[in-house]
Amino acid sequence: MANAPELQIVETLLRPPRLAVFLSTRASRQSIKHAFRILGGRWGGPFDLLFCVSVEPPLSERDQGLLRLADPDFLISVDPHLKTYDWNSAAPDLDIQPFTARHFGPRSDTSGFEWLFRPTATLRQVDEDPPRVLNVDRPGLEWREAALFGLLPRDALVQRERAMSEGVLLPAARSAEFLSFSVGEIRWGLFGDGNDVSLAALFWSLRALGGRPIWADLHTLDDPNPPDPLRNAREVVVHAPGFEERARDAIDRWTTDDREILEAPIDPSTALPPPSPPVFARQVQPVVVHQGQLTFSTPPAPNAAHPLPVSLYGVAVHRVLSPDPTDPDGILLSRSQRSRALIEEGSMYARRVTLDGIAEISDLAAPQLVQVPWIFYHEAVAAPFNDAGFLVTPSDKGVYQQRVLQLAGGLRFLAWVLRHPQSAALLDLFFEYPREGKAPAGYRRAVRYDELQDELFEIVRGDRKRLRQGRRQQALAWLGAWTDELLERNVLIAGYLLDCAECRGRFWYRSDRVDQQFECSRCGAENVIPARAGRSFKLNEAFYMLRAQGGQVVTLTLATLRNEAVNSYLYLAETEISDGKSSREVDIAALLDGTLVLAEAKSSTSLLKKEVAKYAYLARRCGARRVIFATTCSGSPECEAGDRNACIQRLGIHHADHAWNHGARDAISRARADLATRGISVESLCWADLVAQHGDNPLEYFSRRAPGRAAPDLR
Repeated sequence: MANAPELQIVETLLRPPRLAVFLSTRASRQSIKHAFRILGGRWGGPFDLLFCVSVEPPLSERDQGLLRLADPDFLISVDPHLKTYDWNSAAPDLDIQPFTARHFGPRSDTSGFEWLFRPTATLRQVDEDPPRVLNVDRPGLEWREAALFGLLPRDALVQRERAMSEGVLLPAARSAEFLSFSVGEIRWGLFGDGNDVSLAALFWSLRALGGRPIWADLHTLDDPNPPDPLRNAREVVVHAPGFEERARDAIDRWTTDDREILEAPIDPSTALPPPSPPVFARQVQPVVVHQGQLTFSTPPAPNAAHPLPVSLYGVAVHRVLSPDPTDPDGILLSRSQRSRALIEEGSMYARRVTLDGIAEISDLAAPQLVQVPWIFYHEAVAAPFNDAGFLVTPSDKGVYQQRVLQLAGGLRFLAWVLRHPQSAALLDLFFEYPREGKAPAGYRRAVRYDELQDELFEIVRGDRKRLRQGRRQQALAWLGAWTDELLERNVLIAGYLLDCAECRGRFWYRSDRVDQQFECSRCGAENVIPARAGRSFKLNEAFYMLRAQGGQVVTLTLATLRNEAVNSYLYLAETEISDGKSSREVDIAALLDGTLVLAEAKSSTSLLKKEVAKYAYLARRCGARRVIFATTCSGSPECEAGDRNACIQRLGIHHADHAWNHGARDAISRARADLATRGISVESLCWADLVAQHGDNPLEYFSRRAPGRAAPDLR
């Protein structure tokens, strides 16, 4: 996890801004029409979200889930009943960071936002039907009809007619031809009255997020077969608010071997595809980090042969990716104000942190030169803590962790060295005292190669009476590769155990500090290195201290979390969190694809209540979404045998809780129930999660060298 690599890959997406438009359940017909005319006549409006919410907060779990999934650029209310709703305070709880949250009534001042509400006829009908817009102003208008086709503002009609008479498309109308959008495999079936505004809002939002909804009358639930096109879909979600029993009967009736039909979850985002905003233009380019900045250009508009005659404002999203697609070394930030301050430096336009990158308002009609500050990983991880008033500094253990990571060349190799059974057993030799009594203070054992070899032979032989020659050769090849890799990284240090002829002092000397002679560490006398002297090895002091102080559990937990990351994994290990009055130690603070995760890692089964309370407190204050308690102890016989699935089947999804003692288990359960109401999950990881389920193969790490040095797997 380097601070500033010489080269980074930056992907830039150009797209229309995404709005979340809010109505209240008390909204007048005028307010509802105003909302639909914004959505139906604005470039990118079909991809905006519409909500019908209660006047009093909080938002429903359904609306919260949709907002988190959509990550809108603007939160806008158009209903006078919501004029005093505090959207800015609600946004952080949703873990989103819009450019702004404002109220715009029918007669509100929109100065500075004209580009956002400029009316254009760009609405596309659901699925593959021909484009159609609806301009109706009659009392009998059904909101289902408005949700299907949108309501076009009158001035947009005038603009369209003028453009058609002149034979020139409007800029936004032309650019709409180039919008690409992905839809999901699951279809949503909404059943209810055609005048239900809440259902109309949900229909619009589901379509904007790729849910492919249809809206059918309530009596359709009594039919023997689902309506088209649900009949041809393999996965269907049924939503009939207020008529759940009829919906369940229909689900039982319509489900077949070829068609899975589910009841709508409370949070619809769990049954929707990953976010896929409409894309106007896309560009991927290598960028050099220069003076702390990434400097690059935005992509040209796709209709470059006929450039847009005027500016077309939208949103440019910059994603810092890893050069290696299999490595989550990109940069995704938390949605905190400190993160926003880090990226706004030097920007001409407003910027915000999105779920997948950094967004800014930009002119999309022509390429723009952009400078984005390079964010160091420790700044990124510390940002949500800084927002909560905490200072983040590494502890002594954290310094060891970071130094060892640098030595090892990355987290994967270091975790493998600590986790692989033969490797871990060989490392144990360096912590043993081979003589009687207690080891002297500061003692560090030096291990000869033949001692490593004998230990490995014992491990490989196991219960066998003897070790066959072929197996012996495999062990020797593995040990040679293991030793070479650790020496190359300076995790293992070669030297000599030498006696002084003058003072008889026996000390260990690094091989790179001696030649044919050595200077005694005690008396300074010059001595000749005996011809019979043999090399022995010690562990690098940073690595020794990491393992001696239980830092291997932190490393294994970090490696386990890394497997979950898709694009970005930034972390701090062994960190001090201080508010100026008191200091708290956190084993792991990580941004997993931009989401803050806190973790405590132990090698025992004991976990104090105050430790659990500490993490619960920090999670609430700093906006963490996950709290993890990890131990290298096993929770059950199945866990010890590495059969994680059997352990889950017998003990449930929270099987790893059983790796802790009863007191710790109770504290974790209480914290889980308390934090669940805030959208924070509490998890346990046990030996099976951290060690047994990982299929690390030594060949993966050694085969990057010459094929002749590849070593066999001895597990």
